[in-house]
Amino acid sequence: MPPDFVEFTFWHCVDSQKHDDFSVRSASTILFGFMVRYITKSRVVPAFYIISTRSKFWQEILHRCLSLSDLPPLQRILLLSFLTRLSLGYIECYSRTMLEGIHFLISSVIKLLDHTKDIRERRFCLETLVVLSPTSACEEVLKHIKELDREEQTYALRADCDFLEYTLEKSERCLYFAKCSKIPTDYVQSPYVQIIEDARLLDPSSAVAKIENMFASVESHSAELTLQALAMALTLVAKSLRVNGTNNEDSRATKGMSLNYAQALSPYENKGEVGMPEVIKSH
Repeated sequence: MPPDFVEFTFWHCVDSQKHDDFSVRSASTILFGFMVRYITKSRVVPAFYIISTRSKFWQEILHRCLSLSDLPPLQRILLLSFLTRLSLGYIECYSRTMLEGIHFLISSVIKLLDHTKDIRERRFCLETLVVLSPTSACEEVLKHIKELDREEQTYALRADCDFLEYTLEKSERCLYFAKCSKIPTDYVQSPYVQIIEDARLLDPSSAVAKIENMFASVESHSAELTLQALAMALTLVAKSLRVNGTNNEDSRATKGMSLNYAQALSPYENKGEVGMPEVIKSH
């Protein structure tokens, strides 16, 4: 499959919205949904970060979305629905150029919000602002809409206020529950849960030390579960290192990541025949 197959199909679905045949437009819309789900399928890496690593795709998104008001309505709906699926994650992960592009993108969405009367477009615009803007910026937009509502007294503006207030409240509530959620005490007694929690809470060097200790004591009766937990723990450590900008070899060495995992997993290179005794002996 060509490396840009997904991007090609994505834009083909968008461009097909100009077709005169309803069945072509409908099929393209369905296929577009599959493409969006594929692009945003990761539950670990923010969707926007994935896009930022695909320079050509990001530039095309920016080029088209900077003139949202000039696009045909059906294309606008598809692109806006896609933007609502993008999560930023940590702002520190992005370059200045990327942040400038995000700023221009938000400006284009606000410009469309100022003149469109389509209720679907307005909802997608507001959702995009929530996922791509800090809460303070969204509150400013809400304040602006309320001022317009006092002047014009329109149903659309009142509905916008209600929708944006609800979306912000839901977003803040999710963050609150994420911060306040705690793993039950009896769960932490499990070594598998504990290693994942250590990877999330400890500094990378301490977390890797614990991972190495568990990796060195894999037992055959619980090998699959142990390796799954270790994989999740390593993913959290890698994410922490990337967010903090320590992703080069020297930094990894200073963090204590010295275990040769390729050598440790060499017994698996036997065409799918998993031999846990060999893994144990290798340690």
